[in-house]
Amino acid sequence: MTNRNSGRIRKKTTSKSPNKSKQKKFRERSFDIKKFSMVVMAISVLIFIFILSSSTGLIGDALARFFEGLFGKFSLAFPILLFASFYLIYREKFRDNLSRMLLIYSIYFLTLAISSKDYIRNELAWSVEYSAFKGNLGGGWFGGLVGFYTLSFIGHLGLYILYATLIGSLIINVSPFTYKEFFLKLRDGFIILGIGIKHLSQKAYLKIREKIDESKTKKSLKEERIPSIRINNNLSDNPPRKAIKKRPSRKEEDRPREEIQKDLKNDDLIRDYKSKQVEFADLNEDLKREFADYSYPPVNLLKDVNAEGGIDNSEIRAKAGIIEETLESFGIDGKIVQIDVGPTVTCYELKPARGVKVSKIVNLADDLSLSLATSGIRIEAPIPGKSHVGIEVANDKKEIVGFKEIISSTQFIKSRHAIPFAMGKSISGEPIISAIEKMPHLLVSGATGSGKSVCINTIIMSILYKHSPDEVKLLLIDPKVVELSIYNGIPHLIMPVITDPKKASSSLFWAISEMERRYKLFEENQVRDIKGYKRAAETDDSMENLPYIVVIVDELSDLMMTAASEVEDYITRLAQKSRACGIHLIIATQRPTVDVITGTIKANIPSRISFAVTSQIDSRTILDMQGAEKLLGKGDMLYASSDSMKPLRIQGAFISDEEVLRVVDYIKGSSETNYNEEAIEKIEENVTADLEDEDELLDEAIKVIVADQTASVSMLQRKLKIGYARAGRIIDQLEQKGIVGGYEGSKPRKVLVDRTQIENL
Repeated sequence: MTNRNSGRIRKKTTSKSPNKSKQKKFRERSFDIKKFSMVVMAISVLIFIFILSSSTGLIGDALARFFEGLFGKFSLAFPILLFASFYLIYREKFRDNLSRMLLIYSIYFLTLAISSKDYIRNELAWSVEYSAFKGNLGGGWFGGLVGFYTLSFIGHLGLYILYATLIGSLIINVSPFTYKEFFLKLRDGFIILGIGIKHLSQKAYLKIREKIDESKTKKSLKEERIPSIRINNNLSDNPPRKAIKKRPSRKEEDRPREEIQKDLKNDDLIRDYKSKQVEFADLNEDLKREFADYSYPPVNLLKDVNAEGGIDNSEIRAKAGIIEETLESFGIDGKIVQIDVGPTVTCYELKPARGVKVSKIVNLADDLSLSLATSGIRIEAPIPGKSHVGIEVANDKKEIVGFKEIISSTQFIKSRHAIPFAMGKSISGEPIISAIEKMPHLLVSGATGSGKSVCINTIIMSILYKHSPDEVKLLLIDPKVVELSIYNGIPHLIMPVITDPKKASSSLFWAISEMERRYKLFEENQVRDIKGYKRAAETDDSMENLPYIVVIVDELSDLMMTAASEVEDYITRLAQKSRACGIHLIIATQRPTVDVITGTIKANIPSRISFAVTSQIDSRTILDMQGAEKLLGKGDMLYASSDSMKPLRIQGAFISDEEVLRVVDYIKGSSETNYNEEAIEKIEENVTADLEDEDELLDEAIKVIVADQTASVSMLQRKLKIGYARAGRIIDQLEQKGIVGGYEGSKPRKVLVDRTQIENL
């Protein structure tokens, strides 16, 4: 055992000894290379100093003259290359950079050869003129030697081609791209360069052409002016009249600043909405239809809005000049061609120069707002039907658009729409009258105080002033209780204003049943829609009168919290099918979130009105685009109709609570209520049935799941000490009320409300 072990030990020692000696030799050799590299680097530094300085003594001057004779004017680069090469050897990186160093040395030697080509004789290889060697000319003796053989083999042209090839190879070698990628990038660069040259040449051609046209115009004007000058010179002491020059057409960038300011002083640019006289008619004279149970309210119940003084044209022109100057400072050429002054905003119509991107103007909204020292700038690019960009700036003095003015206009009184709706005024001052039957359903949204409730009041008041109860009926749902309760008792109501969320879903279900009943009547009378039915009823007195029905929900979010699934289903069915039978939905909410305005509801309600909202996300939820976050509030709205590509900015008509109260009191005093008792009974029956079906422990179950923020059948079994079947029924009832989410397998159901919402309910 000992012999074997000792033999193994000796074998190990003999195997290790050669490795140690090899490693020792390698260390010594590597040490020698590094030492030699350091010496060469030091020598290269000395050579660099000798060549650069003239005060290095006899040895320094001699070495400097020697290297200058060898390498000529490029002698200073030799010690730099020498230092770099041995520095890489010292750092053991020379192999990695071998190809680059070879390319650099080759380029250096070819540079010497090109510099020495004028001093090379054709007889011998080193027959460089002595004067060139001595006088530090060209590439020195070394350049002459390389140049002689290079020119002998490939000539002058080949020398330059080889030189360019080596430089290109070095660039590619240094760059992070492969040869293929580099040439593709180079090709793309040439393409872009060609496009730029083409664009510049076209622009230069247009400028030259315009200058030629301008000179021709000046010449013709000069010729036309000569006879008039002669005639005026023959007059008496009166000074000669100057001939009127026609301004030649020039591009906007050639116009001086003074001319632009002069153009802006033209009052024809500014169109004040007050200068447009709204044509009025007598609303009560127009409505001479006789109805036994309804008397139209007089217009004098409404107040006239006291308009302030006219606009300051100088201030408007100053802002137009600031807009042009600001855009010009960002390299955008354009001209203000028209200014529309509205009640709350002023629209400056900018005609951009050819080649200006519209997106560049839109992106400067904040910069324009800073220059004008105002907020709420909105840019409409382009204005529909025009080749202009609309820059909408808030007025310093905002004015109210009165509801009386809009309903007294000819556009409203002479409207042939079935259910006209007085919305307000556009930026240009035109009264905007929309038709509810063409919408056919409307979604209204906006933050608190933006004008949403006033808009609902103007819709109802437009109906009261234009239609009798036999023509239009109203179904008002007001979960907030205080907004629409003032209309209780008017004859247009199908039933009293519904404030109970439980009755709200039942009333929507009644609207669905009424829709189905009307379609059966259409089938019996062989008509397609309510217009055809009304035409047939004109000749047949036995046919039932079917008025239009407008369903108004003032706060959708409250209904979605109580019975989300039912309300969404009912609204979707009505929105999809009720248009042809004369039932129209108007839904308002101040919380435009995706859980309130769901995708299904949005898809079936094409017309939207958005008042001021707090964020771009809310604006996109309502209008599918941004812009509503820049509105000014107090009736400033964007109206996106079903037949328009872009929303229209409108200042909504204002009607106060006192005016509404006076009109409602007048209608109540002159007309009797005419509720649909059958509809009321059906809704009460549905609510009673729902209450009877509700479990006695439902309220306690709601408290439990809201406190724990989790809901499952097993949890209710433990907490309420009930059986599985009863707990399952309670979960189903909670799902119908929108308190818990749907079934998710083994996971607990999601709780959709919190403690605050439950307390509000």
